[in-house]
Amino acid sequence: NQVGLGISGNNKNVLKPSSISSNVTFSAIAASDTSTLALSGNGSLYSWGSNGNLTFGPGANTSETRSTPGLVSLPFSTSAVSMGIYSAFSFAADGSVFGWGGNSDGQLGSGIFGSSDSPSLISVSNSHVVAVASGAFHSLFLSANGDLYGSGDGRYGRLGDAFTDDY
Repeated sequence: NQVGLGISGNNKNVLKPSSISSNVTFSAIAASDTSTLALSGNGSLYSWGSNGNLTFGPGANTSETRSTPGLVSLPFSTSAVSMGIYSAFSFAADGSVFGWGGNSDGQLGSGIFGSSDSPSLISVSNSHVVAVASGAFHSLFLSANGDLYGSGDGRYGRLGDAFTDDY
């Protein structure tokens, strides 16, 4: 399913790059451990794989799997995309950044705990976000002025803030 070739089930390994049949021209991609997001040239976002972490966005069934690209229903046009293991991030055409999906440790940066299929606006102090990198339980946000911000599981110092606790 994650490969997007229209095959499903377990152990469907594809050992060489194979074309994904679609009538859409893609301009950017991001992948997690169980799903993929792809941005089309017109700003639409597509997903496939498993929606177990709510990365398919608003209204998609949590048990849904897609073996081919399906449209993600977002209320804005997308200009860039990023994914963590359990979360998805989209840059709106106006420069705003939104996150959704797994959020058990606050890794979406939305200020709350709890997973959600609805995009939440991500904001940082005195600037706007220009890049996102996300692991399983934490995320880092790069601002336009070069400052880094982190959210989520802070164990092992992974947020770079001299603390080792979640927040």
